[in-house]
Amino acid sequence: MHRLFRHGLLFWAALPLMLPQALRLKRHAPRAAAAQGERRGIARHVETYPDPAAPVLRLLAIGDSPFAGVGIERIADTLPVRLATHLAQASCVPVEWQIHARNGATASSVRARLLPAVETAPFDLILVSVGVNDVTGLTAGARFRRDLQALLAALRGHSPEARIVLLGIPPMQAFPLLPRPLRSWLGGRSRRLESIGIEVAHTSDALHSPVTVTPLPELFADDGFHPSALGHARWADSVLQQLQTQGLERVA
Repeated sequence: MHRLFRHGLLFWAALPLMLPQALRLKRHAPRAAAAQGERRGIARHVETYPDPAAPVLRLLAIGDSPFAGVGIERIADTLPVRLATHLAQASCVPVEWQIHARNGATASSVRARLLPAVETAPFDLILVSVGVNDVTGLTAGARFRRDLQALLAALRGHSPEARIVLLGIPPMQAFPLLPRPLRSWLGGRSRRLESIGIEVAHTSDALHSPVTVTPLPELFADDGFHPSALGHARWADSVLQQLQTQGLERVA
């Protein structure tokens, strides 16, 4: 059923029917906190030792609540930190990672509020997570396209040589928190914005990394909306496999 709502006219036509359910959910949905831990660190290969002269891969993760670790306890269990660890093990190069993320962030607010706080030194690999809050915030497709284009252009301007990876929007029709028919309505919209993300990534010299993890209940946090620690682990494995397929696991 969610496929019906990928079409803009059907999505907006159903808004009056979905709005009461959405407002009830907003009032009563559980509120999960962000993960504990430093938002920056260094991942190293288990057999290497700190060497100030050694090359370092610089990774920036910027975006919304999954990068902030909302719904799980430790920032170390988030996708960016797990991926940094995987890359350090695969390349034997230390990975210096930073996370700039905010719960509720949209493509527009990431560029306006988070990017200015990022240090000026360029990065080698940039992970971007946006889209879910543009779905729930009812961002129009044309506006999302412009906001995402502007965000990726700003990141390219910041780090001209970086590999930029736009993570896909998870299939919201699988989110346990969402009741039906709201689940199908938002699921269809998430697929529509996902298709826009694929197009924008292609025209912005970025790699689009779709969510290929099967959405099982144990991959969600207790709030039924954000990924669990296991969900982050599976997602990081998926992104790593896609990087390796593209020959991008060595980006330094």
